[in-house]
Amino acid sequence: MNTNKLFKKITAVATGATMLGATMMGALAADLNEYPDMFVDGGTFNGYIVIGDNAKSADTAAAIDITNSMFMSGSSESTLTVIEGDSWLAETSSNFLELNESIHNIESYLTESELDALADDELANSKGTADYEQYLYLNSSDLQTIDSSEAAQVFMYENDDDEVGYFLQISNGDAFAQYVAEFTTALESDIDSNERLEDIEDEEITLFGTTYTIVLAENNSGNHKLTLMGGSVSATMEEGETATFELDGEDYEVTLLSVDGDDSSEEEVQFTINGETT
Repeated sequence: MNTNKLFKKITAVATGATMLGATMMGALAADLNEYPDMFVDGGTFNGYIVIGDNAKSADTAAAIDITNSMFMSGSSESTLTVIEGDSWLAETSSNFLELNESIHNIESYLTESELDALADDELANSKGTADYEQYLYLNSSDLQTIDSSEAAQVFMYENDDDEVGYFLQISNGDAFAQYVAEFTTALESDIDSNERLEDIEDEEITLFGTTYTIVLAENNSGNHKLTLMGGSVSATMEEGETATFELDGEDYEVTLLSVDGDDSSEEEVQFTINGETT
């Protein structure tokens, strides 16, 4: 038996293994020393998680956990997301919004408990005070207006700015939510000869955090219709009157040139605003 040849082969294999090990250990030492910062760019995960088509649910959950940990890395760069105004975090004590999950799986509807803009309120007129409640339905089989296929879902995408992250996708034209204001006590009014609800017109109502003036209230054979006017500035002007209004730090000189029409028809109004006629 040629032991010299055998020894050379074993030595060659052992040397190759040693070199491979040194190369792997060197690379791993460099990469793992920075983990997971090499996958995080400005506090945002910048990479891909690949899951097989037949992966077990535990593998999917593990991939989500790994991805989430990227946002909590010990990178010297930190990103603080500040949400201004009225907002709702889509989660409960036992459930949070996950990949490929519809937002209505967290809550089917929102009330004043989730958003201040949905606070219960009242409308007062000469007939009394009517209380109303506000809801934002995220999915409701009772209303029959939101199809389950139109539900907003969370996906991981790379957007047009080359940012990879979680996005709540709402397809073009899809109605994923519906706002409802419901009177819990009757809103009463007399009806004049023109089918106008005269005790409701010119009253104010606050809907979804914005206060509106009811400029027209129509009966329309029992199908009530309210026309609302809202904005930063409102006023009542006589024909020929000029007034100056300030909006966003700018002054606007408004002249009411003419008003055509009467109570039985739609009125046409013409203004001059800062010298330009509407």
